Amino acid sequence: MKTLTHKKYSLLLLFLVLISPIGFAKKVEADRSKTINKSFQLKDGQKVSIQNKFGDVNITSSDSKQLMVEIKISVEIDNESKAQKLLDGIEIDIDESAAEIKISTEFDDDSKWKDMKDGKKIEVNYIVKMPKNYPLEVKNSFGEISLGNRNARTTIDASFGGVKIGKLLNEENSLEFQFSDPVIIDEIAGGEIELKFSKMELSKAGNLVLKSEMSTSTIDKVVKADFIVKMGGLTLTEVEDLKLKSNMSSVFVDKLYSKGDIDVNYGKLEIEMLSKDFTELKIDGDFTPIRVNLEEGLSCSIEARSKMASLNLPKGLKVDKSEDDWDVGNNEYFNGSFGSSKSQSKIVVTSSFGSISIK
Repeated sequence: MKTLTHKKYSLLLLFLVLISPIGFAKKVEADRSKTINKSFQLKDGQKVSIQNKFGDVNITSSDSKQLMVEIKISVEIDNESKAQKLLDGIEIDIDESAAEIKISTEFDDDSKWKDMKDGKKIEVNYIVKMPKNYPLEVKNSFGEISLGNRNARTTIDASFGGVKIGKLLNEENSLEFQFSDPVIIDEIAGGEIELKFSKMELSKAGNLVLKSEMSTSTIDKVVKADFIVKMGGLTLTEVEDLKLKSNMSSVFVDKLYSKGDIDVNYGKLEIEMLSKDFTELKIDGDFTPIRVNLEEGLSCSIEARSKMASLNLPKGLKVDKSEDDWDVGNNEYFNGSFGSSKSQSKIVVTSSFGSISIK
């Protein structure tokens, strides 16, 4: 009986030791940080270049010629010595010349990947204030970019992070986004945008070249568009002049005002309204249903050819030539006019294995 009581007492004592601060191994997070502040007086035409990763880049505009940069580097890890080692292994490199001020985040080999796991956290955040009339280049990975209005040429390369941009009023911008969601842009006067595995919302564009792959884009208004869309989606609210190559994508255009040259394959094309003031629309489709709605009062010539697909045209057409070849499949051809015969506007549509509907 004494032996049993002694065993119970020993077990109770062991339990109390385990739950005590001495016997319980408590995990303590260690935080380390440092802040770097730099300022530069910019020379006329001097470009500002920023390269970063594992953090955010926030850029606002000013009226002075001064570039002001605040960089905060923070490390969070469960070991104080490791935290300090990681912090010491992150450096800010500054390269200044007459043509460019380049500021980049540099990681040594030990701190770059070895300790970036098991819940450990490293952040390098930039806050930049600079004049909007100087060229800017930003490259950032695994973090967000926030950018105000810009008048000079702007180049952005973003991956694995959201992007928010104001008005880019220069006509020679270059923007590249990979795994970025969302990308929100107020306006781009001109330039090129490349999207991969991203989602973009653009309010207004001038002369724009877009290359999109595995991405979706929504654009409210664009003057001149030269687009390539692969395996994604495109929605345009208003477009003046559209040149488009689409493959395995869904394309919706709310209103096309002037010209269209469209090549679509293995997808879907809908033009909700073709303006009565348009001049020319050419569509070549394969394995893609095509639908075009005509604005009231529109007049034009229409040439349409369908292969192994149905052809539906508006009522009131004046027929110059019409053919049906049902012996080799559902093939149809039509050449004629709609509305006034004096109109110089024209629609030319060819489709294989995809229906055509013009109404």
